Amino acid sequence: MNRPTKKENRKGNGTQALALAEMIIQNSPSILFRRLAADDPKQRKLVYVSPNISRFGYRAEDFLNDTIMFRDIVYQGDSDRTLQEIKGFVEKESENYSQVYRIITMSGEVRWVEDQTSIYVDPESGIRYHQGIVTDIHERMVAEEKFRKEQEKVQKAYRLIS
Repeated sequence: MNRPTKKENRKGNGTQALALAEMIIQNSPSILFRRLAADDPKQRKLVYVSPNISRFGYRAEDFLNDTIMFRDIVYQGDSDRTLQEIKGFVEKESENYSQVYRIITMSGEVRWVEDQTSIYVDPESGIRYHQGIVTDIHERMVAEEKFRKEQEKVQKAYRLIS
């Protein structure tokens, strides 16, 4: 009987692990990304985005072939703020940062996302990347806003009876 060698077995396990990770990501509210770091936002090209960007109606290929830039889907009211925040994180030489902002889906819906980014420098090429996950947190943000409004109503009613 032919049994796989330990090296073959590890390779098979690695392939299985990669397939499992891809399945988990595909069914996740989080999108993986890697983009070139650049001072000019127009040069911040995505070099990887997970296929589940389709949850927002977009195709990964459209980001990778420059048909669309990620910054193009950031809600206009959040765009300047997010660019300034990124500039500040870079100036402070932050290794990790997090942002909350809105994006526009392909269908025109506005959705809240949380962006958790780390900065990575390729040791061989010296090329700097910003990489991480963008997670759809829309339902959470809507629930928090509803809760905040309810709290305001309760406080207003309390002031009226006091």
